[in-house]
Amino acid sequence: MDLTNLSFLIIGQAKTARTETLEDYLKKRAKYLAVISLSGPYAKTNESRCTLYHNGNKIKEFSLFSFRIKKINRWKFPLITVTFSLYIIAILYAVLRLRKRFDIATTVATSSTLIGLILLRPLGIVKRVVFYCIDYYPPGVNYLGDFFGFQRLFYLLYKQVDLYSVKQADAVWEISPRIKEGRASYAGLDASSYDTIIAPLGFSEEFCSKCQSNNKSIIEREQWTLGFIGVLSPWQGLTLVIDAMHQLCKKFPDIKVRIIGDGPFSTDLKKLVKQKGLEQQFIFHGYIKNEEEVFDILSRCVIGLATWTGDQTDYSRYADPGKPKLYTLLGLPVVITSVPYISKSIAETGAGEVVEYDIIQFLSAVEKIISSNESLQKYLAGVERFKPYCYSTNIFDRAFLDTFEYWNKKEYEKNC
Repeated sequence: MDLTNLSFLIIGQAKTARTETLEDYLKKRAKYLAVISLSGPYAKTNESRCTLYHNGNKIKEFSLFSFRIKKINRWKFPLITVTFSLYIIAILYAVLRLRKRFDIATTVATSSTLIGLILLRPLGIVKRVVFYCIDYYPPGVNYLGDFFGFQRLFYLLYKQVDLYSVKQADAVWEISPRIKEGRASYAGLDASSYDTIIAPLGFSEEFCSKCQSNNKSIIEREQWTLGFIGVLSPWQGLTLVIDAMHQLCKKFPDIKVRIIGDGPFSTDLKKLVKQKGLEQQFIFHGYIKNEEEVFDILSRCVIGLATWTGDQTDYSRYADPGKPKLYTLLGLPVVITSVPYISKSIAETGAGEVVEYDIIQFLSAVEKIISSNESLQKYLAGVERFKPYCYSTNIFDRAFLDTFEYWNKKEYEKNC
């Protein structure tokens, strides 16, 4: 598979690991690669940019404007429409300034794909659009409340844009096989009526190498410390960990949990910890920008926590969250609920314990892993078996090969 004579455009949100990982893969392989990276609605700083590469060398880069929502409150959904509207202007500004045409646009998520389909492809700026679907949002109950029906309107628009993107894109990549299940359940789209290519989340060779260089031996770790990283939201399942802590303390008196991240549920979690008298067991590090500091904190833990609730507001069921893969790259066995699809691979490789959202199962899983060094060593062997699932090169090599074969098949059928 030769990409060296092709020009690519990537459009997606900044700092999601998807846009940057695809950028890292393609910039070494494509003749030209342009990346339009847009700050998410809740980003603390403006990360929006446009970057152009030629044969792997960066030849142009400029900043793009963005509208960010500083506080997640009842105005969340109305304000998101402003963010997405400005995406259109920013993308058009970027492609006009680049003055180039592209063979393939890989558009990450629905908003980017819609712009690619209704503007960039009709204008001849791109020849083909690959819809990279990185999650699926079923209608849910927002804990902030549905302010003037904006949430319902948001989900209605999202569903229609997703369906349009699936039907009109030249190829559809999906981050998890479960996305088809979501569309069948919530949008009534028969899974057999369209083709998809599975392209899970992966990390670049450089990122994987950095993580693995931080792997610690058992004696270098904090023997009874569990680690968590992520946006602090109700569906991350940290309330389960808090509720289980008194029981864990009876078995492991020195047990602790290090929590890296911030979010709308941060204050509630800290209050709950205080109410239960667990301030010595939970260490809230907050958001940490420095990557090396994050790696150092997590790699000193003995377990990575990925306890999604699986309730109506939990979108991880139809995604491929990066958290479990980051943990394993840093050498941590994982305690994960069965909600995301990746939990199957964790179980198959023995890289951790898969549980339901249940205190008894959670307690048992933690005890199995950290009860002895021999037990921990067994799970660390499973972590090594799991690591190839994390490498983006393996994932994108297969995804592009399958995409070109799909197009060749379609062309053959058209000419017959």
